[in-house]
Amino acid sequence: MKKTSVFSLILFTVALTMGSVAAAQDVLKIGVPQPLSGGGAPWGVPVDRAVRLAAEDINTAGGIKADGKTYQIKVIRNGWRA
Repeated sequence: MKKTSVFSLILFTVALTMGSVAAAQDVLKIGVPQPLSGGGAPWGVPVDRAVRLAAEDINTAGGIKADGKTYQIKVIRNGWRA
């Protein structure tokens, strides 16, 4: 009984590891050069939020598939942050 439990635990751990390796995806960075403060903030903040929501929806749906690869979207503000 004890050997079966240990074996099951090892098998479960290997299955989780294999799943995360198979799910590894490349990242597609998209810059959002919008003003987030000052006079342009009333336009820039909603655009920034909309892009982030769209990226979240796309990532939840599985990302972008192109040329046999799957990409997750990462939104970066003002195009300079990694």
